[in-house]
Amino acid sequence: MLLCLLNCLACLLNGLACLLGWLLLLRVVLRVLLGPAGADDLHARALAWTMSRFQAQQEEHLRNIKQTFFQPLKEMKSFGSKRKDGALDILEVGVGCGTNLEHYPAGSALTCVDPNPHFRKHFERACADKAAHLSPDVRFAVGVGERMSAVEDSSVDVVVVTLVLCSVDYVPGVVREAYRVLRPGGKFFYLEHIAYEEGTMLRRVQNLLTHSGLWPFLLACWLNRDPSEAIRASPFRSVEQQAQPIIAQLPPWSPMRVNNRCLTGVATK
Repeated sequence: MLLCLLNCLACLLNGLACLLGWLLLLRVVLRVLLGPAGADDLHARALAWTMSRFQAQQEEHLRNIKQTFFQPLKEMKSFGSKRKDGALDILEVGVGCGTNLEHYPAGSALTCVDPNPHFRKHFERACADKAAHLSPDVRFAVGVGERMSAVEDSSVDVVVVTLVLCSVDYVPGVVREAYRVLRPGGKFFYLEHIAYEEGTMLRRVQNLLTHSGLWPFLLACWLNRDPSEAIRASPFRSVEQQAQPIIAQLPPWSPMRVNNRCLTGVATK
């Protein structure tokens, strides 16, 4: 029995090594043919296209969690907007294909920041279908969450990130920027898939896929991150967060188990 398991592990590692080798070769060839900037742009295009094709399945898995997660927004009023209706000024960081549009309260003014310009057309298509209830002046700015120069200090009521902190260069930088742009009393909403506990088999698999470079290369995502401590260490005056499975029941052999733990939270300035 042990010999059989070792053989299976050896086959798995051999397959992973072969895949990584081909991906490395592909990356080198593309950077030679297109140059570093051209290769990075092609990767950004491919990522935007891939996410747009699989977003429906992802949102189906997250639907119940998001309904609960975004519910408090419906009770909020702006902390500084000059609009008489008290509608919220919302900033979404890493907006991608616009999967959260339907969850925002009617009349909200939405500003979006995303480092990938190729998401814009997918986002605009989603706005045409799902943003009729929002203020029509939706803004899309290309930029990274660590340096949001397009957003002024203390200018929004809510900052939202969903499945974004796994891909940024520096999590504390994004959290610091979220704090900067929020008005006093404003709230930072975050929903992120996170690492399993240290020492578990699933954490070891996450570490393998991340440290090998396979997962970051394919999806620009680090599976073994947990931003909870970085958020608790920030200047926010209160932080409420919890970890939970995305899908409550999964068979042990399901490949989705490697990415089935998420963190939801709200931090108040």
